[in-house]
Amino acid sequence: MATNVEYTCFVRGLDQDTDEKDLTDIFSKFGNVIDSKIIYDRDTGKSRRFGFVTFEEEKSMTDAIMIMDVEESRSKCVNVGSITVEVARQRRKNRSAEFALELVRLINEKQKKMAGL
Repeated sequence: MATNVEYTCFVRGLDQDTDEKDLTDIFSKFGNVIDSKIIYDRDTGKSRRFGFVTFEEEKSMTDAIMIMDVEESRSKCVNVGSITVEVARQRRKNRSAEFALELVRLINEKQKKMAGL
């Protein structure tokens, strides 16, 4: 059964050299990682030192948030000290905005058709 639910967490405090494979490797201990993304600066191409990890299951995401947010990691993935991991809300907002734009487009189309009748 397909679902539109995504279990994505926001990860901040990454090392400059961390890539998507590193991110997947470090978070896969919590469950199946279906996507990882590092955000890069458009102008310089350098990491902005944050990213997103999407899990297959909600429990994996919540475990990662609870454990990684307080754990001092010795991985090359993060700076000295701890990283911050929290539920990602950006995608949901983007989807809401996309839905609103689509709704406005449909309303405009309907109004044009009605005006033409």
